Amino acid sequence: MSAKIIAVANMKGGVGKTTMVVSISEALAADGYKVLVIDLDAQASASVCFAGDKLLAHLLDKNNTIDALLENRLIGNRTLSVESCIRSNISNVTYQNDQLPISLLPASYKLRKFEFKIIHTLTNNGHGWDKIVNLLFKAMQQQLQSALPKFDYVIVDCAPGISIMTEAAIRLADLVIVPTIPDFLSTYGLQSFCASIWERG
Repeated sequence: MSAKIIAVANMKGGVGKTTMVVSISEALAADGYKVLVIDLDAQASASVCFAGDKLLAHLLDKNNTIDALLENRLIGNRTLSVESCIRSNISNVTYQNDQLPISLLPASYKLRKFEFKIIHTLTNNGHGWDKIVNLLFKAMQQQLQSALPKFDYVIVDCAPGISIMTEAAIRLADLVIVPTIPDFLSTYGLQSFCASIWERG
């Protein structure tokens, strides 16, 4: 059985996306589900929360990140696999004396640069925005196929706004959670996000 994919996204930053990703992941893991967290934010906040500075620096040095994986698969020599980039048993949280079964596919600060590079490269090859998002979606879907049976849930932490990465994640997702806080700008951001997604279909 394949994992259910949950994307956590919003047009606005500072509304608790990463906090929700960490909380949902730990709650599901505490219930015994195997969880994979995919960080799609160049700030790598979810990656830092789970891996810590030292381990994350090691993973970045080894190119065990979502941006390195996708760049390698889309415009590189296709030598990286998703399994080599996923860090198992990443959580330092225990429940009833057992380590929470959470794995991580981290992001790096290079993710933003990767987005620009992939847009530039594919645009020069004659692809429009929708085609680029579709290629990215298919690359993520193909890479995750072998990993999904090992997990019950995949939780995706998306960057603020709507990038090609966020659009691809939303297409992958079985459920999209849009966290917000009860103030004018946050709820306005929620409306803008939903309108943009619906418009793009």
